[in-house]
Amino acid sequence: MKEVLKTLLILAGGGLAVWYFMRGRQAAATETTPAAAPPPSPTKDLVEAAAMQAGFPKGSLLNCDQWNYFYQQVRGIPGPDPLDVWPNRERSYQMTIEEWWTGVSAKGLSGVRTWRDPAFDAWGIRC
Repeated sequence: MKEVLKTLLILAGGGLAVWYFMRGRQAAATETTPAAAPPPSPTKDLVEAAAMQAGFPKGSLLNCDQWNYFYQQVRGIPGPDPLDVWPNRERSYQMTIEEWWTGVSAKGLSGVRTWRDPAFDAWGIRC
């Protein structure tokens, strides 16, 4: 009889310990936290703000050299050569900040987020 009681008490104690330690995990598992999106890069907004401070209204069309100038003012490094980014366009082609941003982000410009896949680089695929 003592052995049966001893075994039951051990099992009950083990069950209690499992319950005690798992209740905190169950509470944490039921709380849903939205997945954190990566923070947007503020560089694009800062480049546009620098252009606006220079007197260009929001949504202005500037050429790549002009956007690169404001980029260099913000980041301290020069932007890419327009002919490297857009080889089939005139250097004086005017574009929005979004169009410029899309082109330079494909080049992997510092401060510009890019989604390039390393597998693409390994196979020589350019996006």
